[in-house]
Amino acid sequence: MTIHLHPATVEQLFVERAVRHVTRARNHLLAGSIAIDEVGFDCEALNDCYADLAGILAAWAGRSRPPEVDAVANHITAAAVEWRRQQRRSY
Repeated sequence: MTIHLHPATVEQLFVERAVRHVTRARNHLLAGSIAIDEVGFDCEALNDCYADLAGILAAWAGRSRPPEVDAVANHITAAAVEWRRQQRRSY
């Protein structure tokens, strides 16, 4: 008995293959980042690569990247400025 499947177009096969490769690369970068972290080191370049690949996969899935946030929230900065003003301290 022969089963004849109707394969997807060649373009769809290449896109699916690319997504699988990028997903594997992202997973390997995460594993490398965790291994480096376990010995007490931190590699910003590796973390940036992981974040970029995660962003690419999210874009391909139709999701948008989260908005960039400040290192310190604006309300905390405003509260600190107000406290320093009340305490008559300057920068």
